[in-house]
Amino acid sequence: MSKPGNTRKPGISSLLEGSGSGRNRVVQMSHEWIDKNMRRAVPPDIARKMRKKLPDGSFPYSRHILYTPPYSDSLLTHLGATFKDGAAELHDEHAAIHYSASDVRVAVNKAKLRERKTGKYNGAEGLMEEKQ
Repeated sequence: MSKPGNTRKPGISSLLEGSGSGRNRVVQMSHEWIDKNMRRAVPPDIARKMRKKLPDGSFPYSRHILYTPPYSDSLLTHLGATFKDGAAELHDEHAAIHYSASDVRVAVNKAKLRERKTGKYNGAEGLMEEKQ
């Protein structure tokens, strides 16, 4: 996975960590984690709208991850530009791996399962499997 030219899409579930303790345990990028952080990030009226599910049961937002692996040429180009006067044209494009909303759901569920298997967070609603 860490070799240049590798085209395999690396797994991200190991990158998603749990936070909170006991029954308040949540996994990064989960709907519970977004809900918890949204309350602190936006005004209350916007947070209420964002937390309310749509008629089809989905959320009014989608989750995506753009990941630039450490071995990426774009990372090296970006770092090189940072040390060479920071010229924007040297680092205005980044090659990143895109994980769609369904990829994120799969990764979140794997991370939640990993957290449940520890047995430390019995009853934590934030570790229940996501259907959407």
